[in-house]
Amino acid sequence: MTNLKLDFYSEVIIKDSCPNDLLENGETIKGKKGVVLGISEEDGIIYGYTILLFDIKYCIYIDKKYIIPTGKKFSRDDFY
Repeated sequence: MTNLKLDFYSEVIIKDSCPNDLLENGETIKGKKGVVLGISEEDGIIYGYTILLFDIKYCIYIDKKYIIPTGKKFSRDDFY
């Protein structure tokens, strides 16, 4: 997934190998599903994504190597 750019509103799963897996409340993000709401990109290089985690309605920034795309896509209208 090194050069793959995910589209906005693509569903992803947080990998179990994610090292910073705890939220402020102590809850883990490993294995959680979410959707891409932001993309960190400069000069054609993707660094990471802002993911809205579905079950806790919380946004995180995460390195691209710690997410797995599910192939499911949502529309902007699903969130705004």
